[in-house]
Amino acid sequence: MITWLREKCLNLLGSIYIYNEHRGHSALDRVLEAVRQRAPDDLELISAIEQHRADERKHYVMFKRWFELRGTMPLSFDRTFGHIDRFIKIMFGTQIDHFDTQAIAENDRMFERLCRVISLPEQRGYQQVEFLLDNHFVKADLAWPRRYTKALCG
Repeated sequence: MITWLREKCLNLLGSIYIYNEHRGHSALDRVLEAVRQRAPDDLELISAIEQHRADERKHYVMFKRWFELRGTMPLSFDRTFGHIDRFIKIMFGTQIDHFDTQAIAENDRMFERLCRVISLPEQRGYQQVEFLLDNHFVKADLAWPRRYTKALCG
């Protein structure tokens, strides 16, 4: 029974993470395009967004591989479980799929708000990861903590 519960818990956690990492790097593709048009000479900002996007993509691929190694598929989630989805809805009143990144990038006040939204899930994510890595079920799956800790730190 405990093994079954651990597997279900890990599948749930992994599914939430893979969804959010995918949404994160996909949304950052659009932000990056808008920033390159808005401020093509701001190489520091562009580089920071590129690095953030690369980290999100790396985490997505890592969780995809984790599921492959387990021989399971992630659960199917929608934006209800998405951190960036929720922040975009709260801050801009629209769903991320209908979000006009270019229009936001052209408005200084809204662009500043977007930059804050981009950093919020990442800050929240680090806190959650610390908590989750200390969970008994997560510790029992030696592949997860080792790989995820390395991805966050490396």
